Amino acid sequence: PALPLKPPRTHADDPSAMDTAPLEDGAPKPPRVLIIEDADATRTLIEMVLRRFACVVEGCADGRAGLQRARTWLPDLVVLDIALPGIDGWEILAALRSDELTAGLPVVVTTAHAAPEVRHRALSEGAIAMIPKPFSPAEMRAAVAPVLERMAAR
Repeated sequence: PALPLKPPRTHADDPSAMDTAPLEDGAPKPPRVLIIEDADATRTLIEMVLRRFACVVEGCADGRAGLQRARTWLPDLVVLDIALPGIDGWEILAALRSDELTAGLPVVVTTAHAAPEVRHRALSEGAIAMIPKPFSPAEMRAAVAPVLERMAAR
């Protein structure tokens, strides 16, 4: 079953909930993407790809910080590495899916473990895509483009 693109933003006192309001000229704000990836070079590559989509990008280098940021910033998309210090990507994915505010966030998983069972697990646990490492910018663009294009069409 398809998950909703974005969770309802119900925290009236959460300043990040206000970030989805249109700009003064009526144009919607750009999509916000959180990258949870401990390898600096990989995080930078993902950021470069996402900036071509005019995204606002934030990065976290460890699992605990990434999960906390996802819960407070409520991004429009999360790019999540599986092998992370602190808590791993599987735990983060499960925590996001079990939280009412983050359950609908689209998550793209990246991992160096490209076995079919890893892809199956990622998709069955709620990721919208799994990209094996190393990946090219074109592979990352192909994974995130459908989500970002749907958002732009709103």
